[in-house]
Amino acid sequence: YLLPLRKKGLDLSFCAPEKLHSLIKDSGIHPNPISPTECSQITEGEWIPLLSLLKYLSVTPKNPVINTPYIKSRESLKDKWRKILSIEKRPIIGINWQGSKKLEERSYRGRSLPLKKFSKLLEKNEISFISFQKGFGTEQMEKCDFKDNFVSSQNQIDDIWDYSETAAIIENCDLIITNDCSMGPLAAGIGKEVWLMLSKIPFWTWGAEGECTFWYPTMRLFRQKELGNWDDVMEKISSELKKFI
Repeated sequence: YLLPLRKKGLDLSFCAPEKLHSLIKDSGIHPNPISPTECSQITEGEWIPLLSLLKYLSVTPKNPVINTPYIKSRESLKDKWRKILSIEKRPIIGINWQGSKKLEERSYRGRSLPLKKFSKLLEKNEISFISFQKGFGTEQMEKCDFKDNFVSSQNQIDDIWDYSETAAIIENCDLIITNDCSMGPLAAGIGKEVWLMLSKIPFWTWGAEGECTFWYPTMRLFRQKELGNWDDVMEKISSELKKFI
């Protein structure tokens, strides 16, 4: 939503976590984002929370204001990962299964699922996985019984925390399948096809029903029919994945 505001000729400062700064610059969203520390030292002007822009821009399902791809990575990074991943012989599916531990415990329980649930996708599909999981949840990789189905460069990807380079890797995937965390909006903001797995009681942004969302035209929603039942979700995704491939 900074893009339509900038078109209005407004003088904007944008405060964001430093780990996002390279992605924000590479995407042309803002030329010089500032850190929370720098933000606290500014005394002039007025600040507004980013989500409050939805009200002031009159965003609705019929008036999304912006839902075309707005995130991109540097061409050099995309070329780098195109070469690295070109050795893979099977379709590449990027996955994520856990979100922030704090949010999981405090206000959005049930949005995550065990990594082992993704084994269902391998029963009918010849695919390779890329894990985009960071921090909480990565320990499940140690006991994963389908490690051979991850790309050969997975260890290298595990060490990447830069969002701009992550975006470049996403662009070289065939599809992203993820629980409701930052990976979904990141990939959909790039314009990549994303299948988002939702709990029976999802976050408000996704509504209570339907497979589509006005936020992101390239995103498809896969909802639980019963709270906590990911098996049905994975069964449906497995069938749809076969058609997709």
